[in-house]
Amino acid sequence: EDHPASKRNFIGNPIIPCAVIMEHVRIAIEQFKSDMYLKRMVKVKNLYTLKPGRTLTVKIHSKSQDSYSFICLDCSDNEIAVGDFRAAPVEALVAS
Repeated sequence: EDHPASKRNFIGNPIIPCAVIMEHVRIAIEQFKSDMYLKRMVKVKNLYTLKPGRTLTVKIHSKSQDSYSFICLDCSDNEIAVGDFRAAPVEALVAS
């Protein structure tokens, strides 16, 4: 609720910006696969607004060896955002 971005967006009816939501997705990805790093996000769609103070849950599902999907839900199970991402082993990042 106290995030500075929520106070600057839609004064009187604040929402959490997509960039802040995607930062939470990035953190969830790092926690999900600590030996991997986020290579790129693809097909990201914002579906619903997130109000300050609402809980955001990020669910991640494996699609293939390096391909995953995610869905962000608020505490009422509204789909906030969905998308896919690619991940790569951390060793590949260090080697390059």
